[in-house]
Amino acid sequence: MTQGVAGTLYEGELPKELNLNDLLSNYVSRLLTYIKEIDKKEYLPYYSNHLLGINKPVTYSVKAGERHGIIRGINEEGHLIVELPSGEMEELFGQEIHLSSSQFAKGGN
Repeated sequence: MTQGVAGTLYEGELPKELNLNDLLSNYVSRLLTYIKEIDKKEYLPYYSNHLLGINKPVTYSVKAGERHGIIRGINEEGHLIVELPSGEMEELFGQEIHLSSSQFAKGGN
């Protein structure tokens, strides 16, 4: 179901020259750098420019209720902004929000 959205670098088999220790060491090192710098919010312009589904209709769940709207962007906190049919803007964040990846696959909404 997520095939049109998710991807892999190596198909089904890892290259023999791939050193998992180096890969994990580099990953952890970069992650720690990002965590130390996250309050500066320097990632927001990149995130905003690469936001999937911008100005497209979206169906999402908040708690047990299904809602519809149009993705309009992110705010200064990185929260997703969705325009509701009423014209009201809703700020989405947290684990209670669930977007279907099928909406963002090729041929989706």
